[in-house]
Amino acid sequence: MSFPKVIAAALAIAVASAAPGWAQEIAVWDAQLPRDMLAAQPAEVARLLSEQGYQVKSLSTDDLLDSAQLTPDAVSLLVIPTVGVYPSQGVATLEEYLKRGGALRGAGSLRASRRQRRARSRSSRTSKT
Repeated sequence: MSFPKVIAAALAIAVASAAPGWAQEIAVWDAQLPRDMLAAQPAEVARLLSEQGYQVKSLSTDDLLDSAQLTPDAVSLLVIPTVGVYPSQGVATLEEYLKRGGALRGAGSLRASRRQRRARSRSSRTSKT
């Protein structure tokens, strides 16, 4: 088993331990980021959780920014498979989600990362040329 798959399995186990029967819907952020910014591939984490019998859906970055999508009623547990990266524009939505009873499991500490902003900036500069 490769190292990224081991990390994905470890994250899935950690999520399962944090998601007792009350977790009706688990959402995994489908973070479209460079590999070095991901602790585990989102699709791999989702697959492993599905195999354990959890209802799993993927959330795009746009979904994370949308307070109508990220609610405790729609998502019992949010999984962030990144290495300390979260979109800065979504922090207020995430805080509201958690205040209203949502739960979070991440692979690293969550902070709006300059590194993520730099990666987006490089990506947009590359696409303009």
